[in-house]
Amino acid sequence: MLDSPPAAQYTASMPNLIRAFIAIELPPEVIHALAATIKSLQPKVPATALRWTALKNLHLTLRFLGESSPQALQQVSQQAGLLASAAGPFELASGGLGVFPNLHQPRIVWAGLTLPAALIQLQNDLEIKTQRCGYAAERKPFTPHLTLARVRDGASHSELSQLSQTIQAYVPQPPVHFTVSQLTLFRSDLKPEGPVYTRLAVFPFAAAGDTSTTTA
Repeated sequence: MLDSPPAAQYTASMPNLIRAFIAIELPPEVIHALAATIKSLQPKVPATALRWTALKNLHLTLRFLGESSPQALQQVSQQAGLLASAAGPFELASGGLGVFPNLHQPRIVWAGLTLPAALIQLQNDLEIKTQRCGYAAERKPFTPHLTLARVRDGASHSELSQLSQTIQAYVPQPPVHFTVSQLTLFRSDLKPEGPVYTRLAVFPFAAAGDTSTTTA
């Protein structure tokens, strides 16, 4: 497990501005279940319509930080570490499928997650702490989701209609339950072949227990 990088590491090894976000990583069992979901969807949707998320990039974003200075990330890391040290592990479970913003104009295909009180509190506390570090308030309400695919620019009306019908007809798989026991600060580098995410720091929860997963 990684520790929070000290300020010297931020300033010495990173560019002036770093695109970053704080997220919850997913265990292998959840990734495996999502891979099966994606595999089942791909034959039913035109390949030209969607850009699928790489499995290694699947995560639950709690707070997108955007382009940040090393100094700002140092402050956020300190606050995230304090928050995590006061939090306890809690359980999440995978859910059904949906699209943003709606079925008539789909732009993002997502897999849902449960929304326990512990997750709501954690995200709310994180939002408060990032604002205290100088970040603007998040304009959209928090909706926990895992982005499976994004609609490509230029997708035709018939392709979008086929996508919407596929999502509506999807039969949810049994939920996969897993324990959340840490936060992760990621760096995001946008590449022509897709984004590359790099862990910058991991913040374990207090008394983090067993992180095993189960399928109900």
